[in-house]
Amino acid sequence: MPVHSYDAPKFMNDDIRALLENVTNLPSPPSVAAQVIDLAKRPEVQLAEVAAAISCDASLAAKIMRVSNSAMYARRRKSTNLRQALVVLGLQATVTLALGFSLLPLLKQSGSQHKLLEHTWRRSLMAGICARVIADVTRRANSEEAFLCGLLQDVGIMGISRIKPGFYDNAAEFLEDHTALIEYERQQLGDDHAAVGTILLNSWNLPDYLPDAVAISHRFNRKTTRESTQNLSLIVALSGPLADLWLESGGQGSGVQSLARIGQRELGIGPGDFTRIMQEIATLIPEMGHIFETELINTDEAQMITERANEMLTERSLASHQQAHEAAEKANKMQSYAEDLEQVTQRDELTGVASRSYLQQLLEKGFENATKYSWPLAIMFLDLDHFKAVNDTYGHGAGDNVLRNVGGILNSALRDSDTAGRYGGEEFLIILPGTDEDGLNNVAARLLEALRVATHSVSDTKRITVTASIGCALVGEGHRYASVESFIARADEALYAAKAAGRDQYRMLAPATESAPNLDTAHGAAQGSPASV
Repeated sequence: MPVHSYDAPKFMNDDIRALLENVTNLPSPPSVAAQVIDLAKRPEVQLAEVAAAISCDASLAAKIMRVSNSAMYARRRKSTNLRQALVVLGLQATVTLALGFSLLPLLKQSGSQHKLLEHTWRRSLMAGICARVIADVTRRANSEEAFLCGLLQDVGIMGISRIKPGFYDNAAEFLEDHTALIEYERQQLGDDHAAVGTILLNSWNLPDYLPDAVAISHRFNRKTTRESTQNLSLIVALSGPLADLWLESGGQGSGVQSLARIGQRELGIGPGDFTRIMQEIATLIPEMGHIFETELINTDEAQMITERANEMLTERSLASHQQAHEAAEKANKMQSYAEDLEQVTQRDELTGVASRSYLQQLLEKGFENATKYSWPLAIMFLDLDHFKAVNDTYGHGAGDNVLRNVGGILNSALRDSDTAGRYGGEEFLIILPGTDEDGLNNVAARLLEALRVATHSVSDTKRITVTASIGCALVGEGHRYASVESFIARADEALYAAKAAGRDQYRMLAPATESAPNLDTAHGAAQGSPASV
């Protein structure tokens, strides 16, 4: 493919352009990667379509499963099939990870420069891990996008080995010195592998953030063409040298301090966060090595590098603290005030679950994403049965104790990704992102059972049980609503249907249409049989 058919870096050397224009054997993505790229560009892509594309490649599907059950996406429930794994990861993360996994064969190609390419592959994977952790700790970019950019930042080395066979035959001395390798490329070619990598990523029609980040991966002083990708590009630029630090034998303490200063200057990473970054990288190395079937660094070396980095950064942190004690103290007070204020606005004071205003924010955002990507989102209204009788019989203090207990039950019974909040009085709203109809049924049945067996103290000698009625609604996977208000209203209607049918059960209502009946499913009555209205 000629170079003029896709964007090249404006600073790219003309000699590299000429080489790329005349080379016909540049690599292209595997068929599965091409399918994933196509799916990623379709706003209405369905979960089933992504699952079908990934399932065509058994190795890719296995890696996605491993990631979903890894420490990066730890959940109370283990994913036992591909569909569950995709629900855990989410659409964007799944597509991004699938791209990375499916492009791996291009990074692991062997040849006359097998030793260099093997080291490049290890560095690429290490850089991907570093970029993901930096993005996760700083919250300056999407962590999956950062991982993919880090993973692909050295793909240009493979490209150069294609356009100039034998180019790296005499570069063995630069195997573990990336800076020297870049200088060698610039002396011989007039530019480095980041320029070629940018060309390749553009030619593969990948999302713009990828070539943007790779283009300046060796140049902190350059800006991207898009303001929205600047932080991502800086993270990727830091991830490469940080990966080198981990892969160097023993790790250099001076290198830690130098990178910490760069992180502070470019991304505002303080010593504490940099220490956390190093610790999380050490935690991920063995698991990611297992997922990618590559030994990156042994456990003892990782521990030694982490300890040395902690020592260096602690010294630096103490010196900085001595110089700026008053400013730090003031900042801490302001941060504490901000966190306290945030807790007040996000949490219901009595029950400890989310407040109604915070629930509304989460639901509006979740509904927007679910509607845009046809990704499942479930909600349920949970209302305690005969709660007025508890207040009337035992007093409002006893009623408050019941509400507190129910809040604790909900938090314990839900996934980390789910949110329970108090909607008003004895009514709770639960938001379950990535939950399909089967999952919704399971959660509702589990909550009903948990409430049936729980007892609540209402006096020094008296304990009671309280049941609940649940109304459910689902968006995605064929369930559509015109607005978040109509979505909420449908769950509320389902709650009233459960109440009318005898309480202590849940109802699931499909979106109202002229041709479809309102009632979809009814479950969980105390006697164990479905109830009918």
